[in-house]
Amino acid sequence: MSRILHQTLMDYLDITEPDTKHKDIIVKHLENDITREIINENIEEIQIREKQAFKKTILKEKLQSAKEVAIIAIIVGFFVGLLVNQITEIIAWGKSQMGEFAGVFTGISSIVILLLIFAAYKYWFVDKISNILNEDKDKNNE
Repeated sequence: MSRILHQTLMDYLDITEPDTKHKDIIVKHLENDITREIINENIEEIQIREKQAFKKTILKEKLQSAKEVAIIAIIVGFFVGLLVNQITEIIAWGKSQMGEFAGVFTGISSIVILLLIFAAYKYWFVDKISNILNEDKDKNNE
């Protein structure tokens, strides 16, 4: 390519500046400028391709994290269902044992259940989502 470029530039100078004494110097500078421009264009193209590949990798990681969160949500839901069934049995037993205090027992049991569900939701589900968002934030800052 450099031979073709050199000859093209020489021919161009012969046509546009036939009386120029410093053709070789001018051609050398033009060749350097054109070569630098070609390199810069390729660098930009490579950077664009690398950014696209990086975005695909991040997307795959996000999908994997979303799958993990979905699995955790299903597991938590399953255990919440089991817990509700068991506590329903305990409440029914407690009501039968408490007599006139059955309403108080039911209220306290409901509050305890609600706190357990909130704790499981907070420490398993919300923290996982927060970690995903923080990782995404950190990657965008880089």
